[in-house]
Amino acid sequence: MSSDGIYVLPDMATDIILTEVRKFWESESKYRLHNLLFKRGLLLFGPPGAGKSIAIKLLMHEIIKRDGIVVVIRDISLAVMVLKAIRRIEPTRNLIAVLEDIDEIINYNGESSVLSLLDGENNLDNILHLASTNHPEKLGARIINRPSRFDRVIYVGMPQEA
Repeated sequence: MSSDGIYVLPDMATDIILTEVRKFWESESKYRLHNLLFKRGLLLFGPPGAGKSIAIKLLMHEIIKRDGIVVVIRDISLAVMVLKAIRRIEPTRNLIAVLEDIDEIINYNGESSVLSLLDGENNLDNILHLASTNHPEKLGARIINRPSRFDRVIYVGMPQEA
């Protein structure tokens, strides 16, 4: 079975996103120094076809190469059980929780379930929450405007003609 290759174009947000994530994984001591959970949230938004999914795939490949774990989330209650089990077994292993099309995940699970996963009673340590949406206007302020949930909101636009 064949598929399209992944091409990183010079003007894509992919480099910014990869740099942010690499910097995060290397900064655990700073979080610990301030007695903070070692977690981050990145929310990617932009038009369909702009490269959000490609950026997520690249991050997934990179974390797996670094012996990390990726969990793709659709069902929040199932994800909570899986993530807690992973943390019991692998308390220090790098972990990315992917919420692609987070607006659809919220529609399916409810906003309060997603909030609980991100920074409520079900939040975890040593985790990167990586979400994407084509429709940021559908996300409530409680999702977008809280740095403890998504401390970086990154626009992923269409590549330029060059």
